[in-house]
Amino acid sequence: MAMTTLEYNGVEKALADWGIAQASREVSNQAHDHFACDIIVPFDSADPIPYDSQITLRIGRVSAVTPSATGLPVAGVTSWSGGSTWFIGWRVEEFRNGSGTAESLQFKFAGPWEHFFERLVFQKLWWTWNGTENVADWRSQVVLGQSANALVGVNDTVPGTNATNLMSIRQQVAEIIGYCAGQTALEYGSPQFQSDGLTHDTSGNYNLLATPGTNLLIPDYIAGVYEVAGKTSATADLQTVLRAPLDSVNDITCAEALRRMLRWIGPMGGPVVWFDYTTSPPTLKIGTRDVLPSVTLPATGQTESLKIQRRDDLIPQFVALKYRITGQVDSGVYTEIINDIAGEVGGSVIEGVGLTGALYSIESFAGGSPALLSSGQITALQNGSRFRAVPCATVDFEGSSSTSTSCTISTINADFNQPDLGGDAAACWAALFPELKEVANPVFTFPTSPTVVDDSGAAVNTSVYKYLLLDSQIAPWMLAGNAPGGVAASAKQCTVTVNFTGTASSQGVQAEHFLNHEKTARCTLITVPGGTYKTQTDTPGEVVPYGLAGYIYNIESIPQYEGTFTIQETEVTDPCPLGNNLNLSGSLSEWANMGASVQQISYDLAAGRTTLVFGPAAHLGAKDFVERLRVNRGPRWANLNGTNITNDPGQQRGTQLGNSVAQRGPSPGARMLDWHHYPADIADESDPANAAIYSAIGGPGFHVDTRASAQPQYGNNGGAISAAGLSSPNTPGFFAAYGAGGTLTTCIRCFTGDLPAGAQAFWQEVNLTLADGTCTTMWVLGALNPP
Repeated sequence: MAMTTLEYNGVEKALADWGIAQASREVSNQAHDHFACDIIVPFDSADPIPYDSQITLRIGRVSAVTPSATGLPVAGVTSWSGGSTWFIGWRVEEFRNGSGTAESLQFKFAGPWEHFFERLVFQKLWWTWNGTENVADWRSQVVLGQSANALVGVNDTVPGTNATNLMSIRQQVAEIIGYCAGQTALEYGSPQFQSDGLTHDTSGNYNLLATPGTNLLIPDYIAGVYEVAGKTSATADLQTVLRAPLDSVNDITCAEALRRMLRWIGPMGGPVVWFDYTTSPPTLKIGTRDVLPSVTLPATGQTESLKIQRRDDLIPQFVALKYRITGQVDSGVYTEIINDIAGEVGGSVIEGVGLTGALYSIESFAGGSPALLSSGQITALQNGSRFRAVPCATVDFEGSSSTSTSCTISTINADFNQPDLGGDAAACWAALFPELKEVANPVFTFPTSPTVVDDSGAAVNTSVYKYLLLDSQIAPWMLAGNAPGGVAASAKQCTVTVNFTGTASSQGVQAEHFLNHEKTARCTLITVPGGTYKTQTDTPGEVVPYGLAGYIYNIESIPQYEGTFTIQETEVTDPCPLGNNLNLSGSLSEWANMGASVQQISYDLAAGRTTLVFGPAAHLGAKDFVERLRVNRGPRWANLNGTNITNDPGQQRGTQLGNSVAQRGPSPGARMLDWHHYPADIADESDPANAAIYSAIGGPGFHVDTRASAQPQYGNNGGAISAAGLSSPNTPGFFAAYGAGGTLTTCIRCFTGDLPAGAQAFWQEVNLTLADGTCTTMWVLGALNPP
C-alpha cells in the first residue's frame, strides 16, 4: 500500500507514526509553497521539530513489512522504497493548542520560495567610488536588467570603461536565482536549491543561448526574428535579444525581483515557477504556458467537482507597446515615441516597429535593413492598437545624449627673428615684451641669439611649436586629438631669453639708450593655429527591446481556460503537479487540448483530495484587464547614475579647460541686439491699450533700430500728429518721441531716404553732412524747430 511519509533528522516514518493529523499542502505559482499539519501531543511537550529544521515529504512510498490482518499498515515502519520526493521545507511556525477535548502542536513548513526568496533582499554588484577608484559593491538599490561584473554582447558597453551592461530577461532571472542560492550556501554550508546558472565565454561575457536551458525555459532571443545559429554573446545583435525595460528598484526581495522580470514574458502570472523536489537539492524551474508539458486527466471518474470557463476576453486583438525615448542634445531635451505593435492582420500575425505612419517589419528592423510594411498593414496595426481591451503600455527609455563644446583660442606666429624686420617678428616680440613698443629699432645683441627652452631646460623646436598663444586655454580634448582633422594639439610652457639693444623713448622723446639688455618671458607655444575648435561627447542610450510586443502577443493569443478541478483519491498521488498544463478528456472536445495553466494546488492529505486552480494567475493580480495594465504603472528611472553609467567622478557637461596655460577661459560673449528701446514711461507703455498703439508707431522714448524689415511706422499714429502715407523705414535708424496715453506729441526720426508723397506737410527735412562728406536726412515732427 502506497503511503505518504515524512523524514526529519534522518528518520522517515508514515505521517500517523509522527502523530500527524489534519495534514495539508498548498503551492502557488510565484507565491507560497508550504506544508501544514497538527501533531497530537500535549501542548506543553518539548518541541519535536525545532525552528528552521528541514523536513522531507515523499508520496507513493511502500514498505517491505507485511500489513496487519486488517490490511492496515504496520506502525513504526522506518524502511521505505519507491515513490518520489514531494516537498522539502523548513519549520517556520509553531502554535500550541489546548482545550478540554484535545491538545496539539500546529506546524507550518515553508518551501524554498517562502523561506528564501520571500525573505532575502536582492542585491547586485554596482560601482561605487572609494575616493581613488571605482570598486564593485553589493547594493540593494539596483537596476534590473543591468550588470556591473560581466558583459553580455558587443553593443552594450562603452569601450575602455567599466560601464554597467545590459542583460536578457533569462540572464537577469538566472542572476537573481544564483544570488539567492549563493546566500543559502553561505548560511547552510551548501546551496539549498539549484537551477540553470549563468555561463560566460573566454572573455568573461555572459553567454546568450541559442536555445533555452533545461530549467529556465526562457529564450534569449525573440522567436522568429533573428537566426541565432552560430551566434555567440560576442557577436549577438542586442536588438534581437529578449530584454525587458530597465527597472530601477530599492530594497526588494528576490521573489519580487523575479516577479518584476517575469511580467514581461506574457501576461502577469503567465510564466510558471515551481520546484522539482525529486533532485538534490531541489531544482527551480520556470516556463511559459506555451512551452510547458500537458497532463490529461479524465473529466469524470475521480472528479469530485469541476468548474470551468473559457476567458476569450483575455485574448488581445493586438498588443501595443510605446517606447518613450528621452535624450539630450546639448541643452535641448528631445522625446521620441517608437511604436511596437503586434496583432493579426489578414490572417497572419504581423508586428510593426517605428514611428506613427512608418512601421517597419520586425524581421527587417532587427536585421539592420528596415523595410516598411504595406500601407494596409500599417493602418490595420495603428487602428488596432486603439481597440478596446488592447493592452497598451508606455515604457520610458533613456535615449542617447550628446554635448558639443567649443573653445576659441588666439595665437600669432612664433617668429623669433630680429624685431626690426617687422611683420610677424615685430608682433611676436611685442607680445612677449610690450615695452618694445617704446624702443626705437630694437635689435639682438650679437653673437647672442634668443633661446627658447621648456621647463626641463630642453630646447623647443619652434618649427613644430610655431604658434604663440595669446588668449584663452588649450582644452584637454584638443590635446587628446579632437582638433580639426583629428590631429592632436600639443602645448609647451616655455621660457624665452634674449639680449637686445635699442633706444627707449616715451611719447616720442628719447629717454635712454641701452646696450646688451637681457630680457626673459614666460609663454605658451602650441602646434595649432588660433581659431574655434569644437568637440562632441556622445553617450549611448538604452537599447530598446524591439519585438517584445510580438513575443507577448503570441503567448496571450492562446485561449485561457479558468476554473477549479477537485480530484478525490484514496491517497494523494499529485496527478498534475505545478509546472504542467491541464487537459480534460471524455467531455467537450476543446478541453482535450485546452492547455490550461495550473496556478495553485491544494492537497488535503487526510481526505485524499487535490484541488487544482487553473487559468490566469488571480493571486498575482493578473486575472482582469485593468490589473494587466498595472504591470507598467508608474514612471521608470532607467539608470541610477543618469548618463554617467561609468560612475566617473570626473565626468561633467562642457569642457574643463587645462591649467597649464590658464589665463582666461572661453566665454559666449555679450549679446548683440538689433533693436534697443529706452521707454520714457514704463507704466504708460505697459498699459495694454497704449502698448497696442505703440507697437505700430513706436513708443515715447528712444529707439535705435538696425533691422532691415518688420519695423514700426515710426511717428505715424494718425492722431495729434498726422503723417499721411508714412511707412516703415525698413532701414537702420534712430527715433525719439515724447507723448503718453497712446499719443505722440514730438518726434525726431533719423533715417536714410525720402518721405513718401503727402508726408512732407507734416515733417521737416534736415540734411546732415557727415565727417566723411556723405549726407543723411533727419526728419523732425512736432514742436521742435529744425536748424
